[in-house]
Amino acid sequence: YGNAKVYDNAKVWDDAKVYDNAEVCGNAKVWYDAKVYGNAKVYSNAEVYSNAKVYDNAKVWEDAIVCSNVKVYGNAIVCGNAKVYGNAKVYDNAKVWDDAKVYDNAEVCGNAKVWEYAKVYVNAKVYSNAEVYSNAKVYGNAKVYGNAEVCGKAEVCGKAEVFSTRHVLVIGTIGSQDDFATFYRDKDNEITVKCGYFLDKIDKFLEKVTETHGDSNYALVCRAAVEAARLQIDLSNEVTKDADE
Repeated sequence: YGNAKVYDNAKVWDDAKVYDNAEVCGNAKVWYDAKVYGNAKVYSNAEVYSNAKVYDNAKVWEDAIVCSNVKVYGNAIVCGNAKVYGNAKVYDNAKVWDDAKVYDNAEVCGNAKVWEYAKVYVNAKVYSNAEVYSNAKVYGNAKVYGNAEVCGKAEVCGKAEVFSTRHVLVIGTIGSQDDFATFYRDKDNEITVKCGYFLDKIDKFLEKVTETHGDSNYALVCRAAVEAARLQIDLSNEVTKDADE
């Protein structure tokens, strides 16, 4: 209703609503209590369903899926093969595309970008001008913002607070399990390590390395990685001008 348009091969059913100036077209599907409104547009082969809301000037297109209790709004874009589900939110000028996934209670907003095979989930928040891509994972209560880039095999999680390109270092494979170790700045302005099942402060990581590997070659490599992380990761705590916007 309103000035909404549903055309081409698009389909809207099962208590879904399209209204205001919204458009659903191409082969798009909107169903199961979903709502598309404002000036939003859902098109191509996109699917929006299960209480999801797409509104304002948001666009969902290509083969993207937006479902569950998700909200996509502002000038946000979800496209490619991206999937946004759970209670996640994508808003402002954020963009999620390729095969990226945003789910649980995660938020992507500001001018943030999430793409390729990246995942943002649990209670994580990616915002400002931050970028998460490749096979990177951001989860837990992690915050990634400012001009930060999280990529490759990085796993930024727990209480991470990353707002610079110099707040994350990934080294791997290392250790007897051939894991990738992610060293990152946390909310205490210290370095946390995620390596395999290990997640704790960098000093605890060194203790675990000694306990597990003694003075073996594995231990020497892990200790070298720690020294590299201490040199690389900036703990000056200087926030860029737009880091917390």
